[in-house]
Amino acid sequence: MRRKRHLLLLFGMMLMQALACPGCDSPGEDASLEELAAEETPAEEEADREAAEDGQEETAEEEKSRIYVYVCGQVEYPGVYELEEGDRVFQALEAAGGLTEAAAESWLNQAEILTDGGRIYVPDREEAAAFREAGEVPETGNGGGAAGEDGKVNLNTADREELMTLSGIGETKADSILQYREEHGPFQSIEEIQQVDGIKDGTYQKIKDQITVK
Repeated sequence: MRRKRHLLLLFGMMLMQALACPGCDSPGEDASLEELAAEETPAEEEADREAAEDGQEETAEEEKSRIYVYVCGQVEYPGVYELEEGDRVFQALEAAGGLTEAAAESWLNQAEILTDGGRIYVPDREEAAAFREAGEVPETGNGGGAAGEDGKVNLNTADREELMTLSGIGETKADSILQYREEHGPFQSIEEIQQVDGIKDGTYQKIKDQITVK
């Protein structure tokens, strides 16, 4: 808009000059006016510079927003997937076609934010149980879930499937733990699990090194 007003002003000056002195146009003067018309005002130059910088920043932002994550294990289509910065684990799993029927779904913290170059490994249920038995966790870039970093089952976040990976904990006892948690709130200590129906000291001694309440 500024440039348009600038050009209109110049053309007005040229028109006034032509009317005041018909036939005395000077090629040099015309050239000077054309050069002046081609020049940008400081404000226009600043606006152009800011527009160019904004364009560079937008391009840099677009490049920065792309991340690549390797999804493998119990997913339908393992591979490297391009996602957006800020996406979460569940979106990476969706990109890979979702989980298989054998996947230990709650092993992963599916709400965790992805990291560029990360590796999402989904174990099957038998693997997950073996990992916990050995006190290990699968090698992932964003792993988590009901198991903590030490491979222990978190009594306050584990579902029935996760609880049943504990030594001596079957379906009935797992349901009792979930019911106790629903009625009494989060466990305050691992010893509190002995207050759950069907879980006495013998069972507690078997699982005390496999559980946490973090």
